[in-house]
Amino acid sequence: MKGITFFSVVPIRREPDETSEMVSQLFFGETFNIEQQTEKWAEIVTHWDQYSGWIDKKMLTEIQDNDFEKLKKVPKTITLPVCTKIIEKKTRLLQLLPAGSVLYNFDSGLKNAFFMSKSFTVEDYDNTLQNASVVEIAKQFLNAPYLWGGKTYFGIDCSGFSQLVYRLRSIPLPRDAKDQALIGSDVNMVHEVNPGDLAFFDNEAGDIIHVGILIDSRTIIHASGKVKIDRFDQQGIYDIEQKKYSHKLRIIKRIID
Repeated sequence: MKGITFFSVVPIRREPDETSEMVSQLFFGETFNIEQQTEKWAEIVTHWDQYSGWIDKKMLTEIQDNDFEKLKKVPKTITLPVCTKIIEKKTRLLQLLPAGSVLYNFDSGLKNAFFMSKSFTVEDYDNTLQNASVVEIAKQFLNAPYLWGGKTYFGIDCSGFSQLVYRLRSIPLPRDAKDQALIGSDVNMVHEVNPGDLAFFDNEAGDIIHVGILIDSRTIIHASGKVKIDRFDQQGIYDIEQKKYSHKLRIIKRIID
């Protein structure tokens, strides 16, 4: 069974319990496999990044296989602004969608989007980031607060930040930093860095615990307390506010050649 959500943001939890840790989030229009269900919960695997977890059943809509095959062929637009306003035409209800949501059959001229039995008006859609670089996209999230498992301007973690920024360039990344570090090509020297390269950082045990997006060979944008810009060198991240190194560099990876 397949599913889709029409909610702006849906928490994905580690276990089928409202008090369980939020490990990620689903956005409006995202689809997924439904692996199993209880009375109140559904275990899902997302189609975008193959991430698994549990969501509240009230926040999903089931899709029959034949309808899903039709949906796969429909033109899709991943929203670029940090927030997009849509109004359902039938109910006139307003929704605010985070960057990374999916609109189907979106016509920016007519300001319409529709799929399945729903039709929406998309108000004042900002398309200025259509051809923006990874770094330009990343900077629109400056000052977004840190939230474990979050992927929106209103709360985001380090790997959610890097994944979302690349998603807005239609480039898939795994959800977690340790898995993101396994893809792309190695950048062996700091002075060889390109804007948009990912830098990964480890702890004393050698486990990768943090990721950020390099602006150049001397600065990095990352989510730590909030999305911010710090100094960067061969040792790691130098926290400008605390005046000390906060993260130890492990590896630099290039996702876009």
